[in-house]
Amino acid sequence: MLRLFINAYQAHVFNRALEKFFGLTPFLRETKIIVAPKDLNGLPVKSKTRLINGGITEKIDPSRLYFIGSLPGTNLEKATDEFGKIEAEVLSEDGLTPNDFRDTLLGDFKGSLRQLYFWVIKPQYLINKTDVWLYFRLHRGMYATVVLSFLAGANPPRKFLTPKPL
Repeated sequence: MLRLFINAYQAHVFNRALEKFFGLTPFLRETKIIVAPKDLNGLPVKSKTRLINGGITEKIDPSRLYFIGSLPGTNLEKATDEFGKIEAEVLSEDGLTPNDFRDTLLGDFKGSLRQLYFWVIKPQYLINKTDVWLYFRLHRGMYATVVLSFLAGANPPRKFLTPKPL
């Protein structure tokens, strides 16, 4: 249960950082961004990540490279990329540091790499009088909460979960 809670919190921080990251102009020349090539299944090869300057991102073929960010964890202690710095700020807003993911009851939580941009597979919707049904698929490692936040124009933890007055 503790692992589930920590993983859910990591996803929450990732989503908040993603919201801030997309609110910036991330591809300025001085911006540092992590990229990784795609494997045969279309997933990022995490062992071959590189840190690049934002000024060359327009030369990158998105069918061959992914822009990468990390889930928060002990790996943020050494973050030099823009997304990692934003994640560290989000953690700080919650009164935490990357060191808080070290020596938990379940060991260290390093934080795995995730794509910052991704595509929804076969999106469909159905609307009736009272409900809206969304159907879509994502590649492994992608978060449905990112898609739902984008579609709703909100960050779910702050806007959707706020109790409404009766």
